[in-house]
Amino acid sequence: MTGRLGHVFAAIIVAMALSLAPSARAAITPEDFLASSGAQAFQQQDFGGAVSGFLALLDEHPDDPLILRYIGMSYDRLGQYGEAVAAFDLALAVTPGDIPTLFFLGVSEYNLGSFPRAQAAFNEVAAAAADTDYGASAREFLAAIEANVTQVTAPPEVDRWDAYVQLGAQYDDNVVATPEVFEDGLVENRDSGRIFEYVSAGYTLINSGSWHLRLEGNGYFSQHLDAAFKSNDIQALGAAAMLSYAGSIGAIAVVPAVRYDFRSNFLKTNDFSFGHGVALTIDAGWTDWLKTHVFYRVAIDDFDFDGDEPPITSRDGFAYNAGLIQYIVFEFLNRAGSLSAGYEYSDRNAEGDFFDSYVHTAHGALQLPLPLDLTLDVSGSYGWDHFPNYVSGEDGIVRRTDIYTASAALSRPITDTVSLSFSFSYTREDSDDSNLSYSRKVYALVLGHSF
Repeated sequence: MTGRLGHVFAAIIVAMALSLAPSARAAITPEDFLASSGAQAFQQQDFGGAVSGFLALLDEHPDDPLILRYIGMSYDRLGQYGEAVAAFDLALAVTPGDIPTLFFLGVSEYNLGSFPRAQAAFNEVAAAAADTDYGASAREFLAAIEANVTQVTAPPEVDRWDAYVQLGAQYDDNVVATPEVFEDGLVENRDSGRIFEYVSAGYTLINSGSWHLRLEGNGYFSQHLDAAFKSNDIQALGAAAMLSYAGSIGAIAVVPAVRYDFRSNFLKTNDFSFGHGVALTIDAGWTDWLKTHVFYRVAIDDFDFDGDEPPITSRDGFAYNAGLIQYIVFEFLNRAGSLSAGYEYSDRNAEGDFFDSYVHTAHGALQLPLPLDLTLDVSGSYGWDHFPNYVSGEDGIVRRTDIYTASAALSRPITDTVSLSFSFSYTREDSDDSNLSYSRKVYALVLGHSF
């Protein structure tokens, strides 16, 4: 706020100083302008010197629109956008509708964050000089404002509190994620139905200007219908805080964010764990249809039970994840859809060799609007998981696992706050150690309600 007020007061002073200059002398010739100290300094990118030179030149040629325009351009290069706008306004008072002045006025207003006035200036340039470079550049700025204004301006007022609840039923054909037939020929029951509940609540602590700080908590609980799998019932609790800033680099909307989360999980067998994680993300909006998400995350996990031989079986340790997702946004049936593709690298630096690994994963997804307010979400991935410290089999082969996943979900809103979805997911892991290979299918029916 203090910086913005400084711009405003400085702009008022510049406008007053410029407007007090006497106005009875002839306009400067192009030759004299180019030979002036201000023009020489501008060409050498000495914009502070250019301002001083142009102000002195303005004493000899009061209200000259060319000098006023270059005063504004010099202030813009210095990042003094309020002063630049004041100079451009004075130049337009002398020569209304001047295309170069209007264009640079729009640029300074854009840099200042005054998007409505920037949009008005660029619209005028695009209409009056459609076939010029000014017109083409104005259209690019207009597209950037239209695509990104919701991200680079102050977020609207929102409800401080929000909450979401899910109730669901699932059928899992391989609850314990094991091979269907063991090497000794034994076959065991692996499938079960379960119900689950998920609840989350959030509080927006800061939603001012371009800053946004959100606090949230969540919980997930599952109960198997088959008594044989009660030991696999899960209770998971989490809490998180996320701070983001909506800004821009030129015409590109950029939203960096940092998120901290804490989570705890335990089964009925009291196999308890907790973890902390910090994630850094950047979302870039190149156009209204092209978006990029970049992320890096560090997490630490701690388990109560480290196995019978901790150097081999301990899951404690650090995990590092980094990746990029590219989104293409489109409109279909008057609704938004998206196509995405990405890559992720994960490094699990565990204390036990059995869990120490790194993974390369490629994935893609499609969100497609359908008639009757239905939405189809499909996704798939392939991962290559390498365990450099774990040797399996009689031949001493370093363990490697190929991981395939696929999922599809069909959802539809029932009311403004209630939705229903049906989903299917498939996972297959092919390991060098056959005892660790398995496939798994999960079907789910989920009812969600937002508050």
